[in-house]
Amino acid sequence: MKTLCLCLALLTALLANNVQAHKFSTAYLDVSERDGQPLIVWQVALHDLAQAKLLSTPDVNTVRWQQVLDSEAVLISYITTRMQFTADNIACTLTPQRADTWVLQQIQGEFYLQLAVEVQCATHQAWQLQYRALFDIEHSHKALLFWHTAADRRRVVLDSDTLIFPAN
Repeated sequence: MKTLCLCLALLTALLANNVQAHKFSTAYLDVSERDGQPLIVWQVALHDLAQAKLLSTPDVNTVRWQQVLDSEAVLISYITTRMQFTADNIACTLTPQRADTWVLQQIQGEFYLQLAVEVQCATHQAWQLQYRALFDIEHSHKALLFWHTAADRRRVVLDSDTLIFPAN
């Protein structure tokens, strides 16, 4: 009986090592002000970018930094179509920084791309962010937004039901 229990415990331990848990899809958005204009810093998991087929990698579980850099045009196009910023309901211009300024960061054991997006708005009134990245490939995706401007300081969660901040 003792041997049977020991074998079952060993078998359970071996099987547990081969099971992969579902990874939560979480990005971080930091909106601040620089020289009177918004600055967005987007931190997104490399795994999420690979799952969305935005990186030139055949294996979503193994991503190299060079593959991220090689995907610069795709990533810049993606973020400028999935993120909008307005001031007084007038569209602002988003300019993601080039790949040579990107940073690789480890957050809670996972690697994230940190990409800054410069924003040019015609006015300083009623700023608003719309974020639609990754929801089409992962419905449970969340973006933790840190909004700290002269007019407002808040932390909110953007999800598929809450895509705009601040809401009208």
